[in-house]
Amino acid sequence: PQPYVSIPISVTLRDWERANALVPEVLSWLQVRGHAPASAPFFRYWTVGDLDVPFDLEIGFPVQDVVPGDGRVRAGEIPAGTYPVKDQTVC
Repeated sequence: PQPYVSIPISVTLRDWERANALVPEVLSWLQVRGHAPASAPFFRYWTVGDLDVPFDLEIGFPVQDVVPGDGRVRAGEIPAGTYPVKDQTVC
């Protein structure tokens, strides 16, 4: 299992910049509390939308240990398993 913290959002592709803007917000939230991310940020999709139908997702960071949320930022855990991921190749 992988603990994480995230902010949930419901957003269409037309307003996707709102989702992207949460990455630095979650990172800052961790840093203010003295925690570092364990890895790169992720987008956890709960439902898939389109230009007009909202996606329901979480924008978050994995963390080494459980970090309590505060209302806006939620604590969660991804169950152990094998998951598809986008290649993280750095250029």
